[in-house]
Amino acid sequence: MNIIASNYLAYPGHIQAPLFPMIPLNHWVPDKLYIMLRITDRLWSLIIFELEQNGEYNDDMHETICNKMKKCEVKFEFRKMTKWKYTSLLGLDELKVLQNFNLAAILPTNQAKKIRLL
Repeated sequence: MNIIASNYLAYPGHIQAPLFPMIPLNHWVPDKLYIMLRITDRLWSLIIFELEQNGEYNDDMHETICNKMKKCEVKFEFRKMTKWKYTSLLGLDELKVLQNFNLAAILPTNQAKKIRLL
């Protein structure tokens, strides 16, 4: 904790100094829901990045994703700004997507299986 408090960039993943540096890391309990939601956000952004890298992030893919989200009963849309943006998923919607979204509809089957295992 002393190292992180004095130089938070010393360890990968730390982007800010600790809020309460006087509390040792082994004396706090992480919020499991927050962690799950943050991991879901990160996974979703990585999926979108993968589609962009493969040249598959287009109108057809947007429509496919929106249709799969509707099947999960989640309101989701894409909008064109300077760059394509999409609806942020919150709480229960993220949980629905985690449980029900068919990743094989937008990714190769082997990748979809690996992500599902995560």
